Amino acid sequence: MVKEGDVLEVTRQDDPVCKTLFYKHDGETVVGTPYVYNILVDLEKLADKKDTKVMVARYKAKSRYRRTKGHRQPVSVLKVKSIGLSAAPKSVTAPKKPEDN
Repeated sequence: MVKEGDVLEVTRQDDPVCKTLFYKHDGETVVGTPYVYNILVDLEKLADKKDTKVMVARYKAKSRYRRTKGHRQPVSVLKVKSIGLSAAPKSVTAPKKPEDN
């Protein structure tokens, strides 16, 4: 759940795309099935970086076996510029509504 001005860290994305599941504004509530297709979230990519290091250790008793390994997950820092009904902004492509056949 986000609002305008929020800064998020998500798994690294080259082109940030947002799919809206739920929208609430001035007492109006819209629930998607599964998505709300006419609500667009304009995202700005601030940076690409690595998350904090996670240490993984392996140990076997009575055999003097010890190994440690570190991992840093790549993340993107995104800022929510605007949310609402509008034409698709350049930084985000709206999810396409599936065709009813």
